[in-house]
Amino acid sequence: MASYMDDNGNPIVITYDQMMQRAYDSRAGAFRALTGGSGAQAVTPSDANDLPKGTCKGLYVGTAGDVAVQMADKSQVTLKGLAAGVVHSIAVRRVLSTGTTATDIVAFY
Repeated sequence: MASYMDDNGNPIVITYDQMMQRAYDSRAGAFRALTGGSGAQAVTPSDANDLPKGTCKGLYVGTAGDVAVQMADKSQVTLKGLAAGVVHSIAVRRVLSTGTTATDIVAFY
């Protein structure tokens, strides 16, 4: 389970199953549903290969750490200190092995 605070400071607790259906939108400070999803797939970071199903809608990180990615527009960035147990609402085409320390990563489509 993961927990967050709502606008009134009350804890929001979500289960793993709920995380599979929702993503936390850090810009809005709220959860938003992953709509039109077509599944999920475990990620093997690679400096050479895009994600097998193309650009994803979000990444779940099972073990916290840095995630180096190539975005949909082919720009590259390292996302430092991503929290574990969270679906991060970012659209990426590739998770790079160089610079990625987080593990148990899953792409949501």
